[in-house]
Amino acid sequence: MKTPISILLFLLTAEILFSQNTGIVVYEPFNVKDSVNQATVIKIDKNCLKWNISLLGRGCFAFDYERLLSQALTMEFEAGITYRDLIFESIFESESSDIYDYSDNSDNVRLGYIIGADLRFYPTEGDFEGLYISPMLRYRFYQSEKEFDLNDKVVTFSNDYNMSDVGFIVGCQRESDYSEVLWDWFFGVSFRRFEYKDFSEVYEENSYDITGYESKDKKMGLPAIICGFKVGFTL
Repeated sequence: MKTPISILLFLLTAEILFSQNTGIVVYEPFNVKDSVNQATVIKIDKNCLKWNISLLGRGCFAFDYERLLSQALTMEFEAGITYRDLIFESIFESESSDIYDYSDNSDNVRLGYIIGADLRFYPTEGDFEGLYISPMLRYRFYQSEKEFDLNDKVVTFSNDYNMSDVGFIVGCQRESDYSEVLWDWFFGVSFRRFEYKDFSEVYEENSYDITGYESKDKKMGLPAIICGFKVGFTL
């Protein structure tokens, strides 16, 4: 968890250091010396706020803030809350023991969080519009408690899990022709690292009587496909 946060802090510092006022300078005909800085006349949006709708399917309610660093370069930060990732839970439920059931409604689910960042380069147009390429980082944390019945008693375990992505995406961002709504479509690949709990029964020696349960931390990583869309507006 320290590594993703450290990287995000570094990116935020870079955004503050390199962010600059973006304007259009128009030179008056036949007047080499005098010019008009249109940044004081024409309003150029330097901020963009978006909602990552596609993450709803992974139990996340996340918003993105994109900041214009130059005409072709922007920095985007993501933050929000998580509930439960039913896709992840259904996959790993089938790989666990019979007692292990992420989707058990008796689990006590609590809100977690999501954070992320990416650095975008718009090679063709810019100012928040056109095709872009971007490295990306994302960290999702889900938390809940798992309950088991043992000799008429309830045994509770932490059932938290998290996943982090380091990847590369290609996308296209456009403002609607009929309104000021901004649409952002993206596709990419990442290396995804999982950390989750696995549970098993503890039996009495030379017997099938269950004396308790134990929890083990498990980790794994694999390639993943990232795709989705966001909707927002500039300001």
